[in-house]
Amino acid sequence: MLLDETADSLDLARLGADCVWALQQANPSIQLQSVVARVVTGITHCQATPSDATNLGWGFVKAQGHLVVVIQGVERPGHASNYVEALNEEINFNLDGGCNTYLISQAERIRFALLNLGVLRTARIVVFGHSMGGAVACDLAHTFRYQGDAPSISVITYGAPRPGPDSFAALIQPIDLVRWMTSLDSVPLIPPRQNQAPSWFAVAPQVARLNANRYVHPSGGIVVHLDGTAADRDVPEIAFEDIQASISIWLYTCYLGVNSIHSIPAYIIALRERAALPSQQRPKIDGSGSPETPVERNHSGVIDRAVKQHLNTIRAQAVAQDAVPLRIPEQWIVRATKVAGTWGVYWNGVLIAIGPQKGRCRRIAHSLNLALRRLQQFGFVGADDLATTFQQYLEAAKTNGSGFEPTMRSD
Repeated sequence: MLLDETADSLDLARLGADCVWALQQANPSIQLQSVVARVVTGITHCQATPSDATNLGWGFVKAQGHLVVVIQGVERPGHASNYVEALNEEINFNLDGGCNTYLISQAERIRFALLNLGVLRTARIVVFGHSMGGAVACDLAHTFRYQGDAPSISVITYGAPRPGPDSFAALIQPIDLVRWMTSLDSVPLIPPRQNQAPSWFAVAPQVARLNANRYVHPSGGIVVHLDGTAADRDVPEIAFEDIQASISIWLYTCYLGVNSIHSIPAYIIALRERAALPSQQRPKIDGSGSPETPVERNHSGVIDRAVKQHLNTIRAQAVAQDAVPLRIPEQWIVRATKVAGTWGVYWNGVLIAIGPQKGRCRRIAHSLNLALRRLQQFGFVGADDLATTFQQYLEAAKTNGSGFEPTMRSD
């Protein structure tokens, strides 16, 4: 049986990726049950719980002494921000080996639900987790083991971030864990080391800098390429070449709504290609490497120099820009002008607002000019995003009962 301990790890990984994908479809309970029913009969329980503002979505299937738990990744901003906020806390090494407290809260929530449903205490538990759900899966498996919920526990993750310090990695070392990562996926590099992404930490609390260097991956890492080739690795080697750029690209794809680099379909494709390789081109890889090594000192000279250099660059740009008077092109200056006895605000000669008083029109014109000049002082301005966002704001302001009152012209 595919869910047994003797099952091929690649086949089990492909099943897990399909389970995660099932949770992202309409009618996730039915979809998840359909996937697991391919490999086991006698299903007695199946349930899927969608995500909410703070909690990750997850589901489970119980059948023939097996419990399959599937945890989704980040779907809402609150999920990621809770992980980051926990990074700003002092590590409590007495609490699950110092694991990120947001991950602990999610693991406890899931186990408590399973306990109330009476589906724990089984022969074998298999936990699948994608992205943040993979990091939660690691702590959930530790909790299962600590509570004696099953004599056999396996965990397979896909693109999971670092869950905690090396003390947590040591705590889950006895658990059968395989961490799959595609070579371009930058999420396993989160949180980045301070010296690898100095600009990210220029304004971060000191405790966050220290924790980011302490967080490591447990053993079990496998990097798979989209052509199916794979190797034992701590982190994706291609994304590692430029960590800051890789993470930024991933965040941008999330913003665009495509997110193909980190998505579970990318893992489904890579694992499918690996399974299609001839056996001689597919040597057995089990992720048997050692846990990742933490950065021992946060205040090393290299890190401090990198941060200082970044801050000095910002200051130098500000000084250089302040030295040259910033002027708005004459035709684009906002002016308060009286025409036919009525005061109005004109931008590039176009009337943009009619005011009841001279003073109010002059104040708004001055404020707009000041905002334009100050905007020029930034080293980078997202002009397209600025225009799009402002347009969306103006559209929202046309709605009755909100925005501009009493009227807003929309020619």
